[in-house]
Amino acid sequence: MDELSKELEKIFSELDLIENNLDDSIENEDFIKYNSLMDSRMRTFKKLENFFEEKQVKNKLEKIIEKDKIRKNIIEEKLKNLKSDQMNIQKGKNAIKKGYYNVQEGLRRKKIDKSG
Repeated sequence: MDELSKELEKIFSELDLIENNLDDSIENEDFIKYNSLMDSRMRTFKKLENFFEEKQVKNKLEKIIEKDKIRKNIIEEKLKNLKSDQMNIQKGKNAIKKGYYNVQEGLRRKKIDKSG
């Protein structure tokens, strides 16, 4: 194996590890980790700048782009669910406030009726 291949193999290993960790972070909904992994991946991409003309590099990047499209769809779906959950939480919060207010009002009326 020549020096070029060794270096490419090392960079590909880094990318594979990052790619696996990206999938794990999405699965675990750890988007802080996801963002830092994306930064790390960008730094690793910079190491590939001298090899962009290599066929294996182009193939690797195309596979990453395809995986990113899938990840994008998964994240968008999670965001929709998150928005829906947030709306339900807000509705529940408002219902609790109204219910609590009605209970308080009922207790206050009972006190007035007892004394009157």
